[in-house]
Amino acid sequence: MTRIPPECRPIQQELDGIQATIRGLQEELQTAPPAQKPGLIAMIREERRREAEAQTRLDRCIAGADSYLRVAGVECTQAIQYFYHNGQGSGAAQPNSIPLVARKSLVVRVYVASQRHDPPFPTSVSGTLEYRRTGGQAFPVLRPVDAPIPARSAGDIDRGRASHTLNFRIPAAHCVGRLSFTLTLFDPAVPGFETTQPLNPLSFRTVPMLALHGVLVHYTGNGLDLAAPTGQDLVDSLTYLGRTYPISGVQYTGCDEVEFDGDLTSGGDGCGDGWNDLLDMLASMRAASGTDDIFIGLLPSGTPTNRFSGCGRGGVCASMAGAQILMAHEVGHALGRRHVRGCNDPNNVDSNYPRYAGYPAASIGEFGVNADNLAIRDPASTYDFMSYCGSKWISPYTYEALMDRIETTAAAHEVEGAEVRDTVEERLRLNLRVRGQETVELRPSYHLRGPAHPDDYGPVGRFTCELVDAGGHVLMMHRCHHTDPHQDPDGDRVDLHEVLPWHPDTRSVAVRRDGELVGTVDVEPEAPALRVRRQPAAVAAGRPELVRVEWETGAEGSPAAAPGTTYLLRYSHDGGTTWRAVAANLTATGRTVNTDLLPGGEHCCFQVVASSGIRTTTVTTDELRVERKPRRGYLLSPRPGHTVREGEPVVLRGGGFSPDAGTTEFEDVTWSSNRDGRLGVGFEVVTQALSAGRHRITMSFPDGVGGEGAQRVSIDVTPAD
Repeated sequence: MTRIPPECRPIQQELDGIQATIRGLQEELQTAPPAQKPGLIAMIREERRREAEAQTRLDRCIAGADSYLRVAGVECTQAIQYFYHNGQGSGAAQPNSIPLVARKSLVVRVYVASQRHDPPFPTSVSGTLEYRRTGGQAFPVLRPVDAPIPARSAGDIDRGRASHTLNFRIPAAHCVGRLSFTLTLFDPAVPGFETTQPLNPLSFRTVPMLALHGVLVHYTGNGLDLAAPTGQDLVDSLTYLGRTYPISGVQYTGCDEVEFDGDLTSGGDGCGDGWNDLLDMLASMRAASGTDDIFIGLLPSGTPTNRFSGCGRGGVCASMAGAQILMAHEVGHALGRRHVRGCNDPNNVDSNYPRYAGYPAASIGEFGVNADNLAIRDPASTYDFMSYCGSKWISPYTYEALMDRIETTAAAHEVEGAEVRDTVEERLRLNLRVRGQETVELRPSYHLRGPAHPDDYGPVGRFTCELVDAGGHVLMMHRCHHTDPHQDPDGDRVDLHEVLPWHPDTRSVAVRRDGELVGTVDVEPEAPALRVRRQPAAVAAGRPELVRVEWETGAEGSPAAAPGTTYLLRYSHDGGTTWRAVAANLTATGRTVNTDLLPGGEHCCFQVVASSGIRTTTVTTDELRVERKPRRGYLLSPRPGHTVREGEPVVLRGGGFSPDAGTTEFEDVTWSSNRDGRLGVGFEVVTQALSAGRHRITMSFPDGVGGEGAQRVSIDVTPAD
């Protein structure tokens, strides 16, 4: 720390007292009723003004001592962070109080103040940052990304400009456990101006990766035939999410290709009837797979839509390929996030979203930082991506809420344990549409045996569903969730999507709003008869991966489906021990499946699930052998032909996936150059050390079947001078 001369210590004590008052007010702010918060924020801002004035007096007092450069503050950010300097920031929480995520790149912004303005004095500032695992491994000394910078007094440092701070980028692979730091500051032009001091150690929290299941949509509606996006398109579409979410990466748990012919230009409640049908299909696939992964539908570019280009609700979402910011928004809905009010008046806003002092509604409230390129996001003109406003980034509120959601879900699974999570019983996936005060429509529903279904990602609403037997007795009562942020829960039409234990004696389902009966749905007396008409077999010469299954209901030998029957198709690679849905809400009696997207094995089979409304029948096909697939690499950055100047940052981002081996582990992804050797480890590496010349960048990873996979790209680095 900076040495405080004896004559300056009273000012330091005064400053300490002001800072203690600020901390107390910030703690009070966190639990204060809404009516008291504006007054507390005003008090905090006044104390901040006094803090700045006391700091200026302290700087002047120290100026006569032998310390010419002072650290006025250190901001540690991975996307967004609480910090306050020269009136810039919300002042709503302690500096650097947003937890840091393990294995996510970190930017350390050092605010360096020049304290002497009479000769000799520093004219520019640079430095080095030494850091080590606390009590362990030391890492290579870091130099700033963009040094030297002009020397400035503390009052002249603008938080909104990356060029006003010394910026150090800590590689994601090093951001684990607890790190200790030593900072050295100096003026490259004037020998003797050097000061070394320790910085506060940093700890990193291990946050689970976000589990996502991709569903690539082959769109055939409105007379079109648009090919499904690729797995590479899916990974590309999630790049912005990876930068802004509090995660180290995405765990891809599967990828399927489906056909969808709904009209996404249609109106209706929420995002529109077409979007509702698409999300219903994804939700059915998710429920029939017995997983809490987020199911993401990816539509091909050019798909015609209404005013929405994406939609999401509890556990499922869909968006256009390449719409990166929209994808982050819709995945937020899938994780239970509501809209942020500020522009265009979205439905179902989050009433707890803060109005950050001094900034417009829906502002991110703090200065965001893109760790890739150090682009700064000004809260005066940047809004939370859960809003409908213009330029977007993530706010502290949304960042911490997503972190809590992801961690809570993972922790709940740990607590539940196998005895609860793996309990297998018959469960009803019930889809209803309530119109007005007295109409209830049954949408495609079914019941299946499977493990406990995950959280519905939504609050309990006004509706209850009751399973009723032939004598009018209530077999069970279930409180329904409001999972769709686009629908008005008090509107004339509300869609309910519920998973509840099934009872075979059920003869009707009663729906109540606030205890008052809205309507009932009769349960048909028998499930449909169902048979496999064509066992799984390849459908095209030279394309063994395309396998078709056909079935029939109704009278034996008739290919026509029984009226009102809908189907699911599930797949197992382990003889029926586990299942995953590969298609849902079908009305046709056959399906062609690309087994290249599915895990392989010697005992693979399909299961057809038929529902005549609610009552459900299943039939399983003969077993077949499906090849196991090695991991395939997805190299997102840099792109082929990329050119940079020597010393400029190059972002290396990618990983590997296969249906059999899953997503690569963070530590298993390594990067190298044919000119400069090993470059780093992890899903993301940012390097500024590439020498001038043409580089062949290689991303290597285990292929999951005993070998090594690799992806390569060539880029050019031009000389700095």
